[in-house]
Amino acid sequence: MKRKLGLLILLLSACVYSIAADSSSVITPNDPVVEAPSSNSGPLPSKEFRPEIGTGLGYYQFLGDVRTTDSRSHFAGSIVYSVFVARRVTDWLDFGLRYSTGAMVAAETGPERYLNFKSIIHEGSGYFAYDFSNFFKDTKILKPYLSVGLSFFEFNNKGDLYDANGNEYHYWTDGSIRTADQNSAQAANAVKIQRDYVYETDLRKANFDGFGRYLQMGIGVPVGLELEFNVTPRFSF
Repeated sequence: MKRKLGLLILLLSACVYSIAADSSSVITPNDPVVEAPSSNSGPLPSKEFRPEIGTGLGYYQFLGDVRTTDSRSHFAGSIVYSVFVARRVTDWLDFGLRYSTGAMVAAETGPERYLNFKSIIHEGSGYFAYDFSNFFKDTKILKPYLSVGLSFFEFNNKGDLYDANGNEYHYWTDGSIRTADQNSAQAANAVKIQRDYVYETDLRKANFDGFGRYLQMGIGVPVGLELEFNVTPRFSF
């Protein structure tokens, strides 16, 4: 089974929490007494001094030679979870670090061939996010971002080739899965079974492609277009 893994990573940032530090001053006896502003009035300190910490959800989409025709496999494990920290570099540019993890799943269910795999991915990236504020007036509510970065990721490819009882899947022309090959001498005694969607077989170790112990890591260039909605001065998504 030839595997050509391609990654198109689309990440949607969510639940951004900004941390602000309050300032204090000392009043001498000769100074006039000025009432301090309440904690909920006046502008907050500049974002330059308030790093953002957040979490996000995204989606992994496989683009390769395994055509995903099994909807259960396709949607069972393609959600991406991420955490990030970012801070202001200029008035219109942020720099951030992000860690993401998730599963990429694909399954082709005939009629010419039956292939499946699941790959757990861990990714670390650094990125710059541009908010267009040097061209457009900040609305304080909605803010677009264009981001680009560099990521390093690792993955492990596994396949679902056996059921829970250790029976190998044999796909017949009638669409069923059985315990013996359709053209074998044991075909008359073959029992129908179902996929258990447990990816137990290490595809690199099985070496079906003849590639040996290939490297299970790579470099990516994540690109994103985001729209930030400011709920409060300290919370946005």
